[in-house]
Amino acid sequence: MSYGPKTGFTFLVQGEKHPAYVFTRIENYIDSFVLEVNNITEGTFQKHKQSYLSVFKRSVPSTFDARFTSVWEQITNEQMDFEADDRHQDELRDLTLKGFQQFVNVSSDF
Repeated sequence: MSYGPKTGFTFLVQGEKHPAYVFTRIENYIDSFVLEVNNITEGTFQKHKQSYLSVFKRSVPSTFDARFTSVWEQITNEQMDFEADDRHQDELRDLTLKGFQQFVNVSSDF
């Protein structure tokens, strides 16, 4: 699986803490997340993957109005990517634990 240029992590943090403190907390979170991902079992990974796939199934527009709203949102955001949900589901189905671990380890090196 290849990852496009838009793949990565974004953190938006608002609060009264000093930016240096916030940055340290973000770094600590990333370190703990990478450690957790590197120690996850195949079974746990598959359970998480199936859980996310079930979210996709529940979010499929079931009425014309819901589908129209979804399409109109794509148009107003100038995305015009009407098959994005289907593609994301396919990519998730193809995702392996090893591939996810490689992505997380590369993405966390900033």
